[in-house]
Amino acid sequence: MAAPERRAAAASIMDRLKKLRERCQRQANSISTPMGNEMFYRYQQSLIDDATTTVAALLQGAPGQPGARAAAPHVGMSREGLRG
Repeated sequence: MAAPERRAAAASIMDRLKKLRERCQRQANSISTPMGNEMFYRYQQSLIDDATTTVAALLQGAPGQPGARAAAPHVGMSREGLRG
């Protein structure tokens, strides 16, 4: 991402995703969530995590965004690198 406006937009999206994931976590852990429905919230969390990883990868290439790698340390690793 080259333009500062785009970096700001990506950072805003990252913040919104973080808040959305926290909300999903609260709902999944709530005692008022019907049995079995917590899996739906877990699935939503995995989608949010995937989107967060994508946004972090975009921010990683942006100058002035040192925290992006910490948010998604596995971005850019090959499949062999993940097997350990």
